[in-house]
Amino acid sequence: MSNSLIIITGRIDRWDGTTNIIAEHVEAVGQHIPLPKAHDWH
Repeated sequence: MSNSLIIITGRIDRWDGTTNIIAEHVEAVGQHIPLPKAHDWH
């Protein structure tokens, strides 16, 4: 997959100090989809 952005839906599973992401659906986001402006977290 050469896209730089994907959407993953699923769940986060935490057990015994380990965190796993269980992906149920993965979708590539094309360049034609308008995205919100980036957020500066600083």
